[in-house]
Amino acid sequence: MRRVFNFRTNKVIRAKKAAAETEKIMQGIIEKNLDELFPALEFVQSEFIVNGQRIDSIAYDTSKNCLVIIEYKNVKSSGLTDQARLYLNTLLTHKADFVLRYNLATHSRKDVRDFAWKTAPYVVMISPNFTKYQIGVKLEGLSPQTKLYAVTAHENDTFVIDEVGQAIEDDDLFIKSGSTGRSGRKSKTSTKASKTGKLNIRDYLAGNYQAPSANPHARKLYRLTKNTLAKLGLFPEPTRAYVKFCNANGDIICTLEVCANSAKICYNTKLSEKIVSESDFVRDVSKIGHYGLGDYQSILNSHDDVMKATSLVKRVAKIRHDAS
Repeated sequence: MRRVFNFRTNKVIRAKKAAAETEKIMQGIIEKNLDELFPALEFVQSEFIVNGQRIDSIAYDTSKNCLVIIEYKNVKSSGLTDQARLYLNTLLTHKADFVLRYNLATHSRKDVRDFAWKTAPYVVMISPNFTKYQIGVKLEGLSPQTKLYAVTAHENDTFVIDEVGQAIEDDDLFIKSGSTGRSGRKSKTSTKASKTGKLNIRDYLAGNYQAPSANPHARKLYRLTKNTLAKLGLFPEPTRAYVKFCNANGDIICTLEVCANSAKICYNTKLSEKIVSESDFVRDVSKIGHYGLGDYQSILNSHDDVMKATSLVKRVAKIRHDAS
């Protein structure tokens, strides 16, 4: 946690947090000082309207030769990730509009082909707070074209701005502990992580909770499943017995129990919903004791199994999304 101090008459005094500035005040401060806060960026336009959307700020990244969208929030927003994707899509599908605005603002005569478009454009989201899901997506390195910056205001006209979510390995991702969904199996000796009230993927896969230690094949299945489900916008949360995969709203779409040499995925749906049906690949576990949520389960042993399971998870995710 970052701590900010003031130095007064040879004494260090911790700076008190101030009330968050309104979105517009924060936007004005950052736009006027963009080159100081983000040395690679050049300010282009404020309040640009394209395709019915009002973009807070447009900038140009001199180091990557690309256009950048900046959006400001003064409160935590669960829809921020979807908004970032929408803005990025708008930038990529309305290139000519953005280039024209750039040329008018900078008195240039550049063509669309003069900019880098394949991987360079990105969206900057600036907010006092971000949700666990949004931070997790960045930690997992799943959203390279979205940058999150947390801004904190302090007394005496001081504020701190930090980039959030530098990519790290999923093994280092710590999340508050949750419930297991089933009782009856004794817990193994906890590690330091569990003693501090937090769970992490590393200890889960090592067998330090209720699941057995996963061998390299099982770990590979976990990573493949995690990366595949990430493309559906699902984020992993470990419990002591399984890993939950949640959407942006926090809905649990499926759970994954990593075993010693395989994995078991449960689709979080009831028999009565008829979203998933029993087959050679899917079994009804509604009357069988099992870890995980839902009445249907598949055992994963290979890449093909993960792909088949993903198609079913996608079906559940769509139903939950349409119902929200």
